Amino acid sequence: MKIIITIGASICAVLIGGLITGFYLESREDKEKSSGTAETFSSVSDDIVDEENLTEDDASDADSDNESDETKALTDVDTAIEEAIKEFSVGDIIDNYKLSDKYQDEGYVVLEHKNEPVMFAVCEGSSWAVSSYGHAKDFVEFIEDDCTDVSLKKCPEYKYDVSVVSYKEELDGKTIFSDYYQLCEQDAKFDIIVMYTEDFDLIAKELADEFINSIEYTSDFYYPTEPQTFENDFFSVYYQPEWIENNRSSTDTSYEFNFKYGHSDTMDNYLACYKIRIENDGEYSTAEEYASSAYKTKAESNSKLRHSLSLDKDEIFGIPAHRLSYSLSLLKYNYNIYYFDYNGHIYVVTTSIPINDDGTVAAAMQRIIDGTTLK
Repeated sequence: MKIIITIGASICAVLIGGLITGFYLESREDKEKSSGTAETFSSVSDDIVDEENLTEDDASDADSDNESDETKALTDVDTAIEEAIKEFSVGDIIDNYKLSDKYQDEGYVVLEHKNEPVMFAVCEGSSWAVSSYGHAKDFVEFIEDDCTDVSLKKCPEYKYDVSVVSYKEELDGKTIFSDYYQLCEQDAKFDIIVMYTEDFDLIAKELADEFINSIEYTSDFYYPTEPQTFENDFFSVYYQPEWIENNRSSTDTSYEFNFKYGHSDTMDNYLACYKIRIENDGEYSTAEEYASSAYKTKAESNSKLRHSLSLDKDEIFGIPAHRLSYSLSLLKYNYNIYYFDYNGHIYVVTTSIPINDDGTVAAAMQRIIDGTTLK
């Protein structure tokens, strides 16, 4: 099984996967070999064994070397954190850590505590307006077949939205314990993976508490908390904070505005969207012609991932429309695309709702449709 820890990966990374643009620690080509968590923590375990066998002279030499390199190591840690973490800051407790000289990779920073055999891997990504619990649940699905003692819980003791997944693995005869904390604030996510051996579980928890409590959200970006109205020459949209402006684009012949559904406790909803596009490029003379062409293209592609493709007559905003519908098994979403003519323009309105929606997203979709007025 291959696991990629996305920066939000996708899975920011993955998850996104694939989220998921990522961080789910490198990849595991199979159940026996890991180039991510296993390799990282193997280094920590080796350090623990080495420390137990140091002589007094060895320890003295090591202390001397550490002191001579302390200023450089601190600078390295500060620089690495500043380069990797943009929306948050970490307090002075970062002085207690050094960069791992055995395992580093682009996208996340691996830290070793200077006095305790505990390792941290940290990175930053997008929350996609999904709660920490939603991200954590998604991560559990990736590891539950390969790890044991997997548990998930919310952490209300912190000032930000934090959830943690704890798990252990047997690798090369060693038991590796990991706590994967996901901290979400606004559109940003801070991932902290704490790795340790069983005898150091209490210390690891104390260090994690100290680290997380030192984190501050420094961005000036905040989601609206009150209803908003977007307006242009073609339409206006009144929408609740459950919807987030995703992006907008325009050319000489088209205009598009996109909303995404947010503030959810599940990654299943993060691709739900409401999109309005106006086409005036002259390729199609009517909405019916446009819809027929789109249907034909999808039908001829014969994708095994697309199901229940159909083209029917319907209406939206009280206006007759041609509705192209289909579902995508990989993403687990139902799509409806409405094509209609209005005031000399061809409008294309797209809605996507999770297949397993309990009615929550569908209700929100109807609210934003009802809040749309064409000009």
